[in-house]
Amino acid sequence: RSDEQQHDRARSADDGARGHASEHAVPRLSRYGDRPFRSVRMPPSVLCVGDCSRSVGVPRTDRGTIMRQMIESDLLRVLWRRKLVALLTGLLVVGGAVVFLVRQPPVFEARASVAVLPERNDPDTVSAYSSIVDRLLPLYASQVRSRTFLDQVAKELPGGSGGSGGDLEGKVFADLTVGTAVLQIVARTNDAELTAALARTTTEELLRQESTNTVVRLKVIDWPVVPSTPVAPRPRLVMGAAMLLAVVLGAAAAVVWERWFGRIRDPEDLKAASGQRVLGALPYERRLQS
Repeated sequence: RSDEQQHDRARSADDGARGHASEHAVPRLSRYGDRPFRSVRMPPSVLCVGDCSRSVGVPRTDRGTIMRQMIESDLLRVLWRRKLVALLTGLLVVGGAVVFLVRQPPVFEARASVAVLPERNDPDTVSAYSSIVDRLLPLYASQVRSRTFLDQVAKELPGGSGGSGGDLEGKVFADLTVGTAVLQIVARTNDAELTAALARTTTEELLRQESTNTVVRLKVIDWPVVPSTPVAPRPRLVMGAAMLLAVVLGAAAAVVWERWFGRIRDPEDLKAASGQRVLGALPYERRLQS
């Protein structure tokens, strides 16, 4: 019994000495037995053993925090590391825009401007000219879109290239200019000469049908001309939008790839992923596997 008591006293004295030696480490009081001493708290550490480039699982609850930290501080590093993913995504977007431009047929547009003027011999028409024009312009626009009118235009097209009125639907229409007494006759087709001929024939047919109107008279301000360049598609606009979209989607693809398929490649990545300090790293050697 005396030997056991001496052993207990020696162990208590040894524990007290350890606590006294650590009183300058962390200023936190603890109590062991009957002796107060300051305990040492070592922060947990992570040791990287083997190939740090192998996948290391990260809890799902920490993925959101890691993602926000990566976007705020490590975005450029992620883009550089996943530059192939970003570059491939950008090339796919630009390539899709090029294919769209190649497959899209050119669209030409021709316009004719027709002014609605009051009759000089009718003073009542001149006084109510504004209200008359506001009512007649939508009527003329509907007349140009009507199937009967388009059938007549198709018959008068040179060479019978218009087909029937149904074939002209959507290719010719009237555009109203707000605040003016001007009616725009617009034609759009895939052939430049056909576009000008369609706009001219439509304008002539409208003048012919309204020639007996005693309230107002129509006067052509600008006759349509053969367009030299298509109005659609617009290569500069399409390619500019494609380049901007390629940058955005490329960066997004790199970040998503890093989040779902990223690997820890060095101790710095391990420290950022775990939130703990790394004590050391052992190099990966295939010979050690056996």
